[in-house]
Amino acid sequence: MTKNERITIVSIAKLDAIVVETIKNRVGKECVEIYKYLKPTRVSGLRRHLDCISLAFKVVRNREKFSGIIFWQQFIGLYYNVLCYLFFFRNGPRAIILTVIYLKRKGILGKCYHYFYKISFRSRHIDKLVCHSSSEKNYYLAQFGVDLNNRVIFCKLGEGLPLGKREEPADDRYFFSGGSSNRDYRTLVKAFTGIKERLIIACKPENIDNTDIPENVTVKFDAYGSDFINLISGAYAVILPIADSNVSSGQLVLLNAMRFGKSTIVTSGNCMRDYIRREYAIEVPPNSVEKLKESVISLAENPELNTSMSKNAFDYYNQNFSIDKYAGSIAEMLVK
Repeated sequence: MTKNERITIVSIAKLDAIVVETIKNRVGKECVEIYKYLKPTRVSGLRRHLDCISLAFKVVRNREKFSGIIFWQQFIGLYYNVLCYLFFFRNGPRAIILTVIYLKRKGILGKCYHYFYKISFRSRHIDKLVCHSSSEKNYYLAQFGVDLNNRVIFCKLGEGLPLGKREEPADDRYFFSGGSSNRDYRTLVKAFTGIKERLIIACKPENIDNTDIPENVTVKFDAYGSDFINLISGAYAVILPIADSNVSSGQLVLLNAMRFGKSTIVTSGNCMRDYIRREYAIEVPPNSVEKLKESVISLAENPELNTSMSKNAFDYYNQNFSIDKYAGSIAEMLVK
């Protein structure tokens, strides 16, 4: 088997078989996977970075066997790029990094962090860097150079879980919010203070420190994997309170909510603009306790409206956000 016949997909956990099959069919070459875990698993931040470095080093050692590389998580690709520089490699296979998320930081560490990304955005070892909101692409061009327009690519995200039936809310009605990246749970909790509706939040302890929790709000720190998904599927509606609406976050939770046919309440802003429609989502301004509270009460008091929005969410997801469409879009970047 020559290197020109093989694509490798690198990820922390083994991907859905349809991803590999779609890319194989679209590119017309054999696809192999390099991964650390058979299933998604919760690990510490340090362990995750060590895993990414280990995978990046493995790809570096075998890079001449491949004509193309898809890094399914960004830090694997970022570390791969650094290793290529350290080993003074000149040429190599075409490489794509998913999903690029750069958060500007302050001080000396912030400058180092910026340089870490800059050498990847301008690297001869990386062909494409994929982000999942159009506004985020514009932000990266402003940060790293408008001449990178053909290298930084916006591609709508796709969800890998199988399509399922639209789930009716549980008899014990509750609203759900989950995730740990870039969330504004302080505003969300305040919005549920003094109303009768129940809220369940699944997050990390540090996401909600120093926040007074009223009796109608339950916080779960151990809801991962199927537990997290079950909380979405049983919810009356899903809420995504975003702290910085210019930074990509929350799209996967949104797509899972849509997959189960859930109406959503979302902080308005750039990061969700490419994914939400008024037919299934209510937008509220950032940091607005009153607008968020009004939206919750409106959905709670109008079950027919909630049912209609839920159906619209389910239908739109099935038409636009399947994992095979996403994988196909990524594969196209290797053949262009």
